[in-house]
Amino acid sequence: DLEAVANAAGLDRFPIYAISQSVPVALTFAARHPDRVSRMILNNGLVQGSTARGEPEKTETMVAMIRSGWGIPDSPFMRAVATVFSPRSTPEELESLVHMQAVSATPENAAEIRRVVGEMDVLNKLDKIACPVLIVHCTGDAVQSIEQSKLIARHVRNAEFLPCDSSNHMMVPSDPIWGPCMDAFDRFLSDGGQG
Repeated sequence: DLEAVANAAGLDRFPIYAISQSVPVALTFAARHPDRVSRMILNNGLVQGSTARGEPEKTETMVAMIRSGWGIPDSPFMRAVATVFSPRSTPEELESLVHMQAVSATPENAAEIRRVVGEMDVLNKLDKIACPVLIVHCTGDAVQSIEQSKLIARHVRNAEFLPCDSSNHMMVPSDPIWGPCMDAFDRFLSDGGQG
């Protein structure tokens, strides 16, 4: 899908921003197409999903929560999102997340995606990444361990690691780290010129 969108947009070489479960997808694309990816910013991501790390119960717990409350404002899942995924969020930011969930996938599709994410393991792709990579991870992220991003930083030869003082998994504009992170992203992308 990523390749199809890039082709449809007429992009021969471009930077990628990936967050959370899209990080292994971005890494896989960059490993397969090093000539097409100029830079990557990887935010609160993972290399190995919970099932691949030998923790299938974490995957199944998240799948069950998604099935019971995806896109439902007062569901237990959304309360978990508020307290675990994005504790430094405004009610408006969480409302926007609920809306995005409702229009992006059905609960069953979202649950299946989460199950697949749990099985992902792209550790063997990291030594194939040729472009500069900025790896950002919130130090208090309760969804993805910062160790996953550190693993990327150790295995990607042209990587810079930027820890951020936040408990959010999803970066939101109300979080005090938003401005400094956006500045760091702009600087990193500017260093790369036009691609």
